[in-house]
Amino acid sequence: MFGLFKPKPPADVIKNELQRLAPTLFPGGHQQITDTGEAISTLLNGKIPPESAAKLFASTKYLAHTAADKSRERIVAYMVRQAMGLLSEQDAGQVYDLYISEDGGAAGIRMWL
Repeated sequence: MFGLFKPKPPADVIKNELQRLAPTLFPGGHQQITDTGEAISTLLNGKIPPESAAKLFASTKYLAHTAADKSRERIVAYMVRQAMGLLSEQDAGQVYDLYISEDGGAAGIRMWL
């Protein structure tokens, strides 16, 4: 409960942490993020454009790696909120299963190894 009142880390701290984790989360680099964004946009029949899907993928993958609560429900709810009503829970669940979860996310990583 007291964690709610912690100040947010400065932007440069977050940026440094993202840079540190990027090779682990995205072994295919920026191209992996871009290609996955295009795949997600296609999967969802264009409900969100590829650029937005790429940003959603990257931020969700980071959250799924760093959050204390890594549950599917928590991550799917995050994606629905971040997509500002463009994705249903079912849509976000598909993205989670295919690109974010440890099982599904591995499929996306394999194409870059």
